[in-house]
Amino acid sequence: MAEKLGVTTSYLSAVEVGKRKVPKKWPRLIADIYDLSQEEYEELVRAKDMSLSSVTISLDNLEGADKQIALAFARSFDALSEADKENISKILLKRRD
Repeated sequence: MAEKLGVTTSYLSAVEVGKRKVPKKWPRLIADIYDLSQEEYEELVRAKDMSLSSVTISLDNLEGADKQIALAFARSFDALSEADKENISKILLKRRD
C-alpha cells in the first residue's frame, strides 16, 4: 500500500497509528487505487475526518462579520448545548444538499 501511495512504509505506519494525519488527498487516491464504490469512498472520508484532532479554518479571505462569526464559533464551541449543536448541524447539513 505504501508503494501505491508513493510513501515509505514508516510514513504509512505513522498514519496508521495516529502519529501523522491522513493526507487530504489519500481518500480519493485510495478509492481510485482500490476501485472503491462511492459509498465506500464516502465512508473513508468520514473515517479520515473522525481521526482529526483539530481543524483549521482559514480567515485569510474573511472580513467583518464573517471573520467574527468564525472566531466566535471557535471560541465558544465547547460551551454550546446539545440543542445548539443540533441546530447548527441542521443548518450546515442542509447547505450540503
